[in-house]
Amino acid sequence: MRKCVWLGSLAAAWAIALWQPTAVWAAEIPAGISVGGQDVSGLTKDEAKEKIRSYVDSLKDQKITLQIGGTAAETAAADLGFSWSNEEDVDEAAAGMTEGNLLKRYMAFKDIQDSGSDIPLETAVDSAKVQEFVDANSSELGGQAKDAAITRENGEFVITPEENGITVDIEATVAALNEAVSQGLAEPVY
Repeated sequence: MRKCVWLGSLAAAWAIALWQPTAVWAAEIPAGISVGGQDVSGLTKDEAKEKIRSYVDSLKDQKITLQIGGTAAETAAADLGFSWSNEEDVDEAAAGMTEGNLLKRYMAFKDIQDSGSDIPLETAVDSAKVQEFVDANSSELGGQAKDAAITRENGEFVITPEENGITVDIEATVAALNEAVSQGLAEPVY
């Protein structure tokens, strides 16, 4: 009787272990997952990240034109520090499919199998490189604009006249560039 119970338990354990879908056990990302429209199904987490990096690198040559004081200044996205900014989202999604609790992985797998999932690809430009580019391209436009000022020196008012020039709001420029590149770089950005 003991032998029969032991053999039955062993057979049940093997049946449960062999019954699980192989996609849940695999270290590969299941079918139906994409990042920014790039299919990463069947890839490991590292392979998926490398595929997305290659895609982002292919966008770095795209032209971006900035209007600085009525003058168009053209550059490549790479010159403005264009990069992939949400790698951790891919890590989290891949970890949910390839690591951890088997039941949670299976449930996530079934959800993906039913509806698919597209993780948005987020990109950004480097504000320091944008500042450098703007400074280099606005120097011929007369430098920084300065307001007129009145000061009192030795009992007399001294008027400093205004200076014409151009002032670029770098934070607003970076925000506008990030908004533009978030729409994609399939076409040049103006």
